[in-house]
Amino acid sequence: MAAFTNADSTIVLNVDAAFQKARGWTDKEIEEFALDLLNLLHNSNSNPAAAIRKLRQLYVIIAWTRKDKKLPAQLLSFLQQILAEKSKTPHHSVRLLASYLLNELAPKYWQNLRSIQNLEDRNTTYILPLLLTQGKDFGYWLENLPHLFKWISGQSPSEAQLLAFTAVTAIASNCPSIIAEEFVQKYNSVLGQWLIDNSIESSRGRSQAVKTNKVPTEIDGSQIRGNFTILCAASSFSHDHLRNIYAFSVIRRWLLTNQSHMEKAFASNASTPTSKNSPTTSGSEVTLQSMRRLSNLPSSSSGLTPKKNRRDKLMDVILTYCSRLIDQSELKATNIIDTTLQFSCLVEVVAIMDIICNCDPSSIPSLFNKVKRIYKQVLDINKGRTLLAVIQFFINFGDTVVFDTKDALDFFFAKVLDARFHNSFLAFDVVMFLLENQEKLCVNTQVFTLYFPNIFKIFAWFPRTYLAEYIQILPSMISPKTSTEMLHTILDLPCVSAALEARHMHQQAQSLIANGRPLPTKIAFDFGTVMSPTFEPILSFVLRCCSGRGDTINKLNILHDVLKKFYNHPRVSVCSQCIPVLLNVFFKVIMEKASYEIIRDLFPAIIERSVQLFQIKQYQENVLEVFSTQILILCKHYPRIVVDRQTEIKDYISHSKHALNNERELYMHLIWIVGEYSSSQYCSKYTKERILMYYECIESLTYEVYLNTAGDSNNFSPRFVTLLMTCLAKLSSRCDTIQRAQICLMKIGKHHSTQPRNGNSNEFIINRANELVKLLQLPNVASAVLNPALQLENQGAITKRTSLSLLLQTTEH
Repeated sequence: MAAFTNADSTIVLNVDAAFQKARGWTDKEIEEFALDLLNLLHNSNSNPAAAIRKLRQLYVIIAWTRKDKKLPAQLLSFLQQILAEKSKTPHHSVRLLASYLLNELAPKYWQNLRSIQNLEDRNTTYILPLLLTQGKDFGYWLENLPHLFKWISGQSPSEAQLLAFTAVTAIASNCPSIIAEEFVQKYNSVLGQWLIDNSIESSRGRSQAVKTNKVPTEIDGSQIRGNFTILCAASSFSHDHLRNIYAFSVIRRWLLTNQSHMEKAFASNASTPTSKNSPTTSGSEVTLQSMRRLSNLPSSSSGLTPKKNRRDKLMDVILTYCSRLIDQSELKATNIIDTTLQFSCLVEVVAIMDIICNCDPSSIPSLFNKVKRIYKQVLDINKGRTLLAVIQFFINFGDTVVFDTKDALDFFFAKVLDARFHNSFLAFDVVMFLLENQEKLCVNTQVFTLYFPNIFKIFAWFPRTYLAEYIQILPSMISPKTSTEMLHTILDLPCVSAALEARHMHQQAQSLIANGRPLPTKIAFDFGTVMSPTFEPILSFVLRCCSGRGDTINKLNILHDVLKKFYNHPRVSVCSQCIPVLLNVFFKVIMEKASYEIIRDLFPAIIERSVQLFQIKQYQENVLEVFSTQILILCKHYPRIVVDRQTEIKDYISHSKHALNNERELYMHLIWIVGEYSSSQYCSKYTKERILMYYECIESLTYEVYLNTAGDSNNFSPRFVTLLMTCLAKLSSRCDTIQRAQICLMKIGKHHSTQPRNGNSNEFIINRANELVKLLQLPNVASAVLNPALQLENQGAITKRTSLSLLLQTTEH
């Protein structure tokens, strides 16, 4: 593992050095290099390797530079000439790199591709990417669409035909408005033909090499039972098979591009009379004119059984093709790659049916039954991506057929996600699914509130990748019942990352042992203790699937000690850096949505966890900073929490050690809160007896600080000491303990006056002690100054323009 890490570091350093070197080229150096390359390209046939090397180097320079990407016009002209060369003389790599280079410069620094009318088929690989890059603004797309459709409509299969087909699909997706009616009809016709017009023996008879190829079979190796589809197996595919595969791959994108036209077509179809007394054929064609955008299939493709209330013909072809794929997906594939392909195709099939149901609600009942058939196949933890696509369909249309998605959601988020959260593809799908269906899942299900421990495993495994998405998802996971558990879960995410990493290493080690390979010493050392049966109950709670098993555990210190070997692990480190961001989102939601009762129950957890954080120094400091800020906001909005949680606050502030640790800011904020809000002005529960309990606690703490600083005045900061004295004075003015407070304050002042000078610190403490003692000599004045009325007008102006020291000078004599 150490060697692997060193290799990674070396690669990163080399890449960074290459970046810096490429960005260090001046304009003059780039121009000189480009002219040298031009001379070399003129003689590239004699030394193609040198030309390829220099082209590659120039591409890196242009791609990585932060300056204007300008090259000499003569070089650009010659590169374009190479791409359009009709002969096979230029080396393939030279042409490919020339295309990449021009693609990097287009469209801002190079737009010289006017027409592809006379383009050779063999050059489409290099030219069409440039056409797409130049965009619609220069008019090249609209100008060249007729030529692209000419290639697509050709009867002779070629690579250019396939490339033109994908180019038109890309253009239509990016700018549907430039695809005219006639082009849509042509595209629909071609798409339908490519899906159904192919022969299972079309690969025979073209060459001796092709004759030896096997006839396509079903994915289980049996004889093919219908038309060719993407799930048919063969040692190689003919051009019409490739066209079939290309056609299926663009169906979803094409339907999404034309979805608005589809909806109008189906609406028009639904409003058209179907009786024998309906309008004549010519009238019907006028009525269904808008529908023709997706129904222009030739008569040769009408082998499907027509329907009286029919969808358009292209839709029937697509659904027939999808039904064939569903049948094929039930066959047992001969290898794991084909099994993966089966379920990938089912994802696409479900997505296509989803679009069709959106456009044609009358299709929902029949297509829903087909999707339920798929659901029975994919109810497996190893088929999560397909199952998630099925669940999306159920959520979209389950209400129409009165179908409850609870069982499917429970199985996926409880079992599939727990076992496959580390799969990067599934993780992405799940995060996007949660974002896109956030409102529906909140209203109709308990997915967010019940399964957030499992959902957070994705974040714990990919913390850097999904922080922005989880900021949006987090509010949906917070509920009155889960708020406290959610706080603990967020704080424990670094532990979750470490535990998941330990479990992953354990599984890797088991795999190595099963294969008879030696186990690396470092791996055994890292996970051995963590995966011990002794700590299994603790890890079981941290890696739980569902909420509701308790807010936290009483052995957090043991857990942190067990996982300490993972403090510096990159995944754990990054996760810990993200926690303050999530905490701020959490508290923002709590302040906006939660009731006082929820905040009151949350308050002890904040105090408790301030001393039980994962032992990463920066993480602790960041979390405590958030706690310090948020606890002030909570108490400002709900001052009565100081009396309702008096026991917890007293227990915490009675330990002066907190003033010397990482939590000193939180500790001082709590002391300030006690002095500021322990007043009957804020809540009628603040009786003199309750205030006296706080006073005695602060007094004891003050004496403790006094005794501890007798030998060393640097233990506690002057800010902390003055805060204690001020809090003591405030409380004494409210509970008739002024004389006790004066004695305490005088002792503090006298003690610091005998200490060695430490800058202005001692003088500051002495002055504050003297001020407070003099102020307490006038109880009525002290009460007014230390406990100002809440509704006092111009309070801000009075506070800013008065000086306590100047006011108290009159009391000296």
